[in-house]
Amino acid sequence: MRTVRDGWKPYVWPEWEIAGPIGSGSYGSVYRLRRQDMGGTYDAALKVITIHPGGPLPGEYYEDGTASATSRSRTAEDYARELAFLESLKGHTNIVSYEDHRIVPTQEGGFYILLRMELLTPLRVYMEEKPRTEQEIAALGRDICRALTVCEKLRIIHRDIKPENIFVSRLGDFKLGDFGIAKQTDPGMAPEKSRKGTLFYMAPEMYHRYPYTGNVDLYALGLVLYRYLNGSRPPFIRADEKIGSYEQLEQANMRRLSGESLPPPAGASFPMWAILRRACAYNPSHRYQRAEEMLRDLTRFLEGKTGETAGREKTELSAAADWIPQVSAWAGKVRDFVESLDVQGPRTEAAAPVISKEKPGTQAPDRAERAERESGGEKPVNYFKRPGDL
Repeated sequence: MRTVRDGWKPYVWPEWEIAGPIGSGSYGSVYRLRRQDMGGTYDAALKVITIHPGGPLPGEYYEDGTASATSRSRTAEDYARELAFLESLKGHTNIVSYEDHRIVPTQEGGFYILLRMELLTPLRVYMEEKPRTEQEIAALGRDICRALTVCEKLRIIHRDIKPENIFVSRLGDFKLGDFGIAKQTDPGMAPEKSRKGTLFYMAPEMYHRYPYTGNVDLYALGLVLYRYLNGSRPPFIRADEKIGSYEQLEQANMRRLSGESLPPPAGASFPMWAILRRACAYNPSHRYQRAEEMLRDLTRFLEGKTGETAGREKTELSAAADWIPQVSAWAGKVRDFVESLDVQGPRTEAAAPVISKEKPGTQAPDRAERAERESGGEKPVNYFKRPGDL
């Protein structure tokens, strides 16, 4: 008797045989397929997704394992529509190519989704083979930016950029895969607000359920590169620091999502940090707005033409620094003027009381606060730092 677990096996393409399992997760299971033809042996990957009646679809999970509220309302027809735009992505060097698919209803009211794809090496396996250089990690970012450039042309937001969804070909090309929770937007539709994807790579506006655009994918890609340049550790955990608990990861993640400025990753040069700093800006308007912009800077980095990227960052900082003495001088004049109002000019009975020289301890609150600050009792307020800025 055939069980539900392997009820999909009769629907595998007859010219292919299952050579063995590759891996599994909340999304389903992946198997190696093999075919003999004209004396040659060909391999492919088979991804099997089992949807139980009323159950959440794979990929519709948050990092804590809970399913999203909208996952139960999706049907096989919804998945068929997603497979239709996957078809439009076929043939691109940096996107995992799926070759064929089948959607098979089950007697229990659910269905199986069988996806036959090219066989690739998962990014995590590739990264664990040996230490990778900054150039190799920049190449990873460049290739995925190329994939996202194609997605942007088709108005597709991937929404789940992370190492588990990136693969490597035998020729060394990095490829973006798993479009299970991708969204194809419409210019006439309201901006997306739904929270989808993986919490540790999620952009702040998506986490807080604010409207977001496709640059959430660039933010997530920036975090992927950041981690690989920081000993596979997220922001706010040092590259040489031991991770002792899941709570430690959660605390670091909440610091990032709350807008705290990210520290540079341990293995990033200044030009590379300038790219990551912009990709991972807390404020979406301060990020790269299109994948081709980030692709341009990564390509220049790989070609050794980093002067413009790094120079732009330094020029912006220098320009801001040039204004500080002028603003300080202006603030000093305003302060002197305000102080002069405390002891000059006629006052009525309804006006604020004049500072009493007979009672030295009765200074106005603003002057007392300033005196305490100038005496070193309190740190000066940094008026040039905006909340959320890196």
